Amino acid sequence: MGPLALRRFEEAEESAKTEINAKKVVQGLLDDQGTARELIERLSIDNGPVGIPLRYRRVTGAQALPDSVFVKSPTDVAREKIFALFRKTLDPKIIILARVDDHRFDEDLLAMVTPACLQDLQQVTMTLFFGPRWRSIVVKMALNEAAD
Repeated sequence: MGPLALRRFEEAEESAKTEINAKKVVQGLLDDQGTARELIERLSIDNGPVGIPLRYRRVTGAQALPDSVFVKSPTDVAREKIFALFRKTLDPKIIILARVDDHRFDEDLLAMVTPACLQDLQQVTMTLFFGPRWRSIVVKMALNEAAD
C-alpha cells in the first residue's frame, strides 16, 4: 500500500471505531444498561475516548468539517451557569454546545449537521448532563416555569 492509501485506510478505521462506540452508547441507553456517563466511561476504559460521529447536510466544504466530536464534562461552576441558562431557555442546543469539546463546533456548525445527527448529539449530551430520564426533568422544569 502507498502512503496515501495507508493514511486513508487508517482514517476510515478510526472513523468506523468512533461510530461503533457512539452506537454502543446510544444502544446502551436504549437498553437501559446505565447512564450515558457510565457507558462512555466503560467504553473509554476499554477503547479510549468515545467520539460522536458527525453527519452533515449537503453543504459546501463539508469535507473540511470535523468527522466527529468528543463530549466533555463541564466544571461544577460552568455546569451551574449552563443549567441556569438552560432553565431560562429550555433550548437543548445550549447543552450540546456546552458539552462538545471542539473549538470549531459552534452554532453555525450545529446548523450544518443532519437532523438525525442533531438528535444523536442531543440524546447523548442531555443524558450526560441530566441523566437517563432527562426528558422527565425537562418537562418538570418547563411546568414549574409555567406555573411561576
